[in-house]
Amino acid sequence: MYFNRFFKISTFTLIAFLLYSAEHQAANRFWIAGGASNWNNTANWSTTSGGVGGASVPGAADQVF
Repeated sequence: MYFNRFFKISTFTLIAFLLYSAEHQAANRFWIAGGASNWNNTANWSTTSGGVGGASVPGAADQVF
């Protein structure tokens, strides 16, 4: 009985942690290239609208503007 309760609490804690982590790793990325360019070039991405390039390339969880 103790193991079953421990397993339920551990599973809930793991799921909560994974959801929290996934949500807080998302970032906003802004395309700042003047025209058509390579998506994978960090010079084309900024962390702010109209900012300087050099931000990381957006991932699956990131918002792209």
